[in-house]
Amino acid sequence: MPDAARPDFRWDVDLSVDDWLVRVRHGSDADRAYWLSRALRDARPEDALAHTTWAEIATLWPHLVRHLGRRRALWQWLLAQKGYDVGP
Repeated sequence: MPDAARPDFRWDVDLSVDDWLVRVRHGSDADRAYWLSRALRDARPEDALAHTTWAEIATLWPHLVRHLGRRRALWQWLLAQKGYDVGP
């Protein structure tokens, strides 16, 4: 995914990868989680992980969980495989 391109998981907003990363890296945990959740929910896991870390996902989990929908169980399982206990 080229940095200047609009990421597939932000198909409904004219937002480049660089602009999305600014939102994921800065702001309140709730705001960061909202933007990160779009990648976790709509992108392939390997694409989402190209721009974040397991530790960042685990740290933001309490804010992320409400935005993940059907992908919540997948990400919870993936985190458990990496040794992160984010609860039920």
